[in-house]
Amino acid sequence: MNAATIYVATHTNFMAPNDKNYIPIAVGKTLFPDRTVYPGDNRGENISLLNEYFCEMTLLYWVWKNTSDELVGICHYRRYFGYQNKFIDLYSMNNSDDQNIMKKLTPIAASDDFWELQHGADIILPSPFDFGHPLIINYDDSHIAHDLFLCRKIIKKLHPEYIDAFDFVILHTKKTYLCNMIVTRRAIFSEYCAWVFSILLEMARGDFYKFYDKYQKRVFGFLAERLMNVWMCYNRDRFCIAERELVNVQTV
Repeated sequence: MNAATIYVATHTNFMAPNDKNYIPIAVGKTLFPDRTVYPGDNRGENISLLNEYFCEMTLLYWVWKNTSDELVGICHYRRYFGYQNKFIDLYSMNNSDDQNIMKKLTPIAASDDFWELQHGADIILPSPFDFGHPLIINYDDSHIAHDLFLCRKIIKKLHPEYIDAFDFVILHTKKTYLCNMIVTRRAIFSEYCAWVFSILLEMARGDFYKFYDKYQKRVFGFLAERLMNVWMCYNRDRFCIAERELVNVQTV
């Protein structure tokens, strides 16, 4: 099958996957131009300046606006999709014979391992995490629940057809796709990005989040994780979703 181009969000230098189609992108490059050696999310049309509030979503925006790969994916420098048929060693070890490092390496999906996209699936997501209670309770425990109500208000204004899906996902579901990771076709990726950024950027016009602490300032990344589930719920009759293990790795 054709390989997907997987863009890897990073804010630090790391040993990148040994696969030419895994492309590290420095997020928040406008804010920290010298923090990594990688090209950044500050080229072309971008929202790099908003990275402290949007997290990896500045990468999704950059990929959406500035690339054209037919099969496109998003992952993190510490989080990848597990493999099924073809794997790669996580790190390129061409210049290292450190056996202690070698023992830490974790196989991940090769860029041409996402076979589901040629066998009926439209979207590949990491396996959902089960919080054991509705998402509204988890969000209130970990973040600022009022942000969800502000988000709902924006959705009702811009995309009222999604209100029922939003209420169902936030109030009743216990499992959720996290990390804003995805592999899919370009047309679907673009459709999702147009929807989610219409909501997030409208919400970001306020200044409420600028007074949050460093962690809670990442509000739009947190909201995007929940909104992906809302979008998937609403479009469940249009798209077939395949799930892959989410692989958390040690960095070297």
